[in-house]
Amino acid sequence: MKLFQKLNYYFGDKYNDLIDKRIFAITGDITEIGFGLNQEEILNLSNLIDIVINTAANVSHYGNYNDFYNTNVKSVKNMIDFCLSFKKKLYHISTTSVSGKKLDKTFPQNKNIRKYEFNESCLYVGQVLENVYTRSKFEAESFVLDAISKGLDGYILRLGNLMPRYKDGIFQENISANAFVNRMIAFIKLGAIPEYILKESLEFTPIDYAAKAIYRIMTHVNRTNRVFHIYNQKYVSTKKIIKATKKLDYKIKVVSEKEFKKMIRKILKNEDAENILENLINDLDNDLHLDYKIDIIIKSRFSTNYLRRVFFKWPRISEKYIIRLLRLIDKNEN
Repeated sequence: MKLFQKLNYYFGDKYNDLIDKRIFAITGDITEIGFGLNQEEILNLSNLIDIVINTAANVSHYGNYNDFYNTNVKSVKNMIDFCLSFKKKLYHISTTSVSGKKLDKTFPQNKNIRKYEFNESCLYVGQVLENVYTRSKFEAESFVLDAISKGLDGYILRLGNLMPRYKDGIFQENISANAFVNRMIAFIKLGAIPEYILKESLEFTPIDYAAKAIYRIMTHVNRTNRVFHIYNQKYVSTKKIIKATKKLDYKIKVVSEKEFKKMIRKILKNEDAENILENLINDLDNDLHLDYKIDIIIKSRFSTNYLRRVFFKWPRISEKYIIRLLRLIDKNEN
């Protein structure tokens, strides 16, 4: 069974004795009304649980929106109906990427503001929802917030860039589905990175620390604020990551923008080499410049202060952690 296989992948046999005692798998379909269960099964389920934690999601960034709607939106509406009907608490796991990063140019803007802040009280600020994943997560949030206004005891937890466990480097099985990992693979294949990228800082949110933060929030209830931003504010410079790649003998040169564009043009002319760019092509603008510019900055003052008060703090990302991630990428590629 998939659940048990996942438990064993991430935790070994630690929870084997709890299967069918405290851990139960119910066959159903969250995209169906009543989760595809009959009335008796739904009533039994409602008597067994107090809290619904929604972590189910299609996290790909490409595809048919109807597929994303069913998994990421329709399922949430079904969970809301269940929680309202049986007075259960809902924790909806979302993503900070609902901020959209960039503003719709047709949206009224204050020209005196260079960067817009997206904090826990924000949902729509005029952002562009560039892909089907972020659009579906945004839509799901709107339903949860609407339900909260109608009496749902619900919370939205927006997670950042989830990365391997801090304690041992264990990461998702389908590592090739991770957008950040795919970008790293692209630069490794290219063997080069443009100099201007070194100015960028990256967010690494270790999955085990994210889980600890969620646990602290769930066990220290706050009924005033219903949205939390869970991400590591201790950013890592791109320069630090490039330095770490040298420890593994990766040959990634730092090149000028002009030289980088020249390399890209050469690859685009070679059909056999185009796959090198498959994970970067959507980041390139019409002038072959990697466009990581953002108009919207994510802020988390409330969440940071809240977590500090419940004795939680984020770790600093060490070179050891980065090298362990790079080895994982290398293993996956080979």
